[in-house]
Amino acid sequence: MHLMAIVLSHLRESAIRSALGPILIQVREITPVGVANLANDIFASLAEATGNHQTLQLVRHLNERLHYARIAAAVHAEAAHKELQTIIDLDVANLLKATRRRIDAYHVRKISYQQNIIQDH
Repeated sequence: MHLMAIVLSHLRESAIRSALGPILIQVREITPVGVANLANDIFASLAEATGNHQTLQLVRHLNERLHYARIAAAVHAEAAHKELQTIIDLDVANLLKATRRRIDAYHVRKISYQQNIIQDH
């Protein structure tokens, strides 16, 4: 979550549009794997838009580590897909602010989900 906040702080609205625009038009399977892949693509595209190779490598590494957790968390694939589609929705007045809020909310929900799993076991 904090890494993505840093990534977004280094991007202009035009860079966010360029990074997320192509993801909008890609057809995805609405399955847990498709949802995990979409999350990977969103975060990697934003990191790539910074032009910083080390940031991109770090985000890719984190995506790899989180991939199976994202699959497991996508129990309700349609709702998870819709949540990610909201992140990449470009039709807002202040895209930078909206993207930050949406990504923060996404991560807060994921952290809460993981904490509930840990508490249940």
